[in-house]
Amino acid sequence: MFSISCKDFIQSSRLGSIDGEGLYTFLGNEKGVIDVRCHIDGSITCKVDPTKSYSLRELNTELGKVSQTGRLFRAEPIDNDTVTIQSSFSASVTNSLYQPITYKSSDSTDQSHFYRQISTTVQPSYKPTTDQSIFSSKPHPLDNGEHVATLFDLASHLMNLFPNHHIYGLGQSPAWILEGCKILQPNSHKIDHLAFSGGWFKDDRSNQRDLVLSNTANRNSGNYKSYLETKGFTPENIVSQHKNTGIPIVLVEHTHSGRGLKSFLEIMIRWSREQGISESQLKAALHVHILAGEDMMSFHTPNAAPESLFIKTVSLTKGKFLVAMSNSDDSVDRLVPCYPCFKWNREPDYSQCKEENIAAIKQRLSDFLSLQ
Repeated sequence: MFSISCKDFIQSSRLGSIDGEGLYTFLGNEKGVIDVRCHIDGSITCKVDPTKSYSLRELNTELGKVSQTGRLFRAEPIDNDTVTIQSSFSASVTNSLYQPITYKSSDSTDQSHFYRQISTTVQPSYKPTTDQSIFSSKPHPLDNGEHVATLFDLASHLMNLFPNHHIYGLGQSPAWILEGCKILQPNSHKIDHLAFSGGWFKDDRSNQRDLVLSNTANRNSGNYKSYLETKGFTPENIVSQHKNTGIPIVLVEHTHSGRGLKSFLEIMIRWSREQGISESQLKAALHVHILAGEDMMSFHTPNAAPESLFIKTVSLTKGKFLVAMSNSDDSVDRLVPCYPCFKWNREPDYSQCKEENIAAIKQRLSDFLSLQ
């Protein structure tokens, strides 16, 4: 009999709900495994029954079939009746996560086929529940039980893809998905939100700028960089962490034209030069992950080469969910203040984020999980 529940195992192991539940179920059904423990550092140990027919080779063969996200699980003996379960990503997944990507061409005006190379469709694992109103005054996208299930599918996918990473969300668009990560695994991930709104590029097909907005951004960039310093999001910190750990910082964004991401990265690239850091160093240490709708009329990714925007991975999910969340009423569900460049001359206004509304939405998400 296990000394830990499946829910506690998922949280303590930091494997995410998909791989965590999969490994727990496998170990529970495996002949010869009589106890599973998950320790403070996330390590997993199993007691095995020496009287049973037990083969480490056979166990590792079966462990290799458990993960649905590209992880490799492997058992290593500690003593005669105890093994530790180790996990790592396969070479193909590791390369896509940590290495710069080379594309055959970046001349085409249609970049969707390049994004397809680095895209993963999010598989549904949470069951939609009946709709439930959050606010009495007006409907909200997360009233919809199917949308809530998609939110947690995305959150679980992100935690499986980036199990040991510091994840930042850019602006409001991905904010509630990252909150879903926090609800699924409290304290297991470093997750932060960066306030950023709009941009100054006219579109993603050229380097043309709105001169008024661009000049405003340049004039106020010192204040904005001071804000990013309070979040620990500086080129120096990003490159230093990558050098020390081999793990990049992850920036999650829901793009459409890509103008906002491009504008944000322009600030970061210029700042890195000021700190004596090359663009290639920053690109290696900063992993941009974008969310896109698989079932929309168009494949909503920027019409620019992924490598030019530091994009290394893409999650494809239900487009209706992403559109609904993008079009939700900012005055109702903001987790991150609206912070365009013409407001950088003052601190972000967190009064836009209504605590009572945030609490109501979090309760809705918790209620959903209790029914799973």
